Amino acid sequence: MFDSSTRGMANGIFSWGTYIGNGLTFVLGNYLPWRIAFLAGCTPGLLSAAFLWFLSDPRNLKAKSSQNQKTPPKRSEKQYFNTVLASLMQPAMLLLFAAAAVRHTAGYAWIYNCQNYFNEYFPEYDVGMWLTSCSIFGGGLGVFFGGWISDSLVARFGLHSRLWLLSVATVMAAPCAAGVLSTQPPTAFGFLMAYYFLAETWFAILFTVLVEIVAAEVRSVCIAVFLFMMNNVGGNLPVIVAPIAEIHTLRWALYIIWAGFVAASGVLFFIASLPLWKMQRKQSESEK
Repeated sequence: MFDSSTRGMANGIFSWGTYIGNGLTFVLGNYLPWRIAFLAGCTPGLLSAAFLWFLSDPRNLKAKSSQNQKTPPKRSEKQYFNTVLASLMQPAMLLLFAAAAVRHTAGYAWIYNCQNYFNEYFPEYDVGMWLTSCSIFGGGLGVFFGGWISDSLVARFGLHSRLWLLSVATVMAAPCAAGVLSTQPPTAFGFLMAYYFLAETWFAILFTVLVEIVAAEVRSVCIAVFLFMMNNVGGNLPVIVAPIAEIHTLRWALYIIWAGFVAASGVLFFIASLPLWKMQRKQSESEK
């Protein structure tokens, strides 16, 4: 639906759902009984389902608009899976997976433990609205502006510049994460707002790049495989926070797995940009 000049910003707007949903969990979990919190979280899904009942199927509109077009040739399954495999095994894709898995681990380590952290070290503070505000406003603005700025950069410098922006923003977010762990509220929440604004640029930019480095006919399955792998690594690896916290403290565990992994992912995103930069240089030289 969107070309390269607007795809990053469109992804950023789409990603607002993640940060609004994540932020609202702290309101629901801190101020409502847990059964009511689960029901309140499910209600928007039921309302959306009811609303969708009255919408026309966009596939029908697409079918009508393509009636006068030639029928596409029948797909060769062998060729299709070869294209999928080639897309997933390209160096940029493998490097992006490594960077995304590390970044996802860092993000989940914080999300799973942020409430526990403030309850342990600052039990006198009511953190529900703070955590909600930082996620919705910091994360929402970060993912939007990250996509918007990357759209401007890609028009001037090429696809690799999206990852350069992502790398810089992510590395800058790491000291903000350390600031959250090194200061007391409300100062800690100022650092957290800055962290979300910088770090959450990653989601929109990453999936914009993924869309642009694979062939159109295999985008869906490549993104599905990428998400499956990234979520299995990033969703499970944060369990190492608990044993590290038992050896040292929860704060030191988060220094390592949250702030440290955020910084490491920023470096990895820059490394992932190098194959794309090299590819663009070769194309420019061949055109000359």
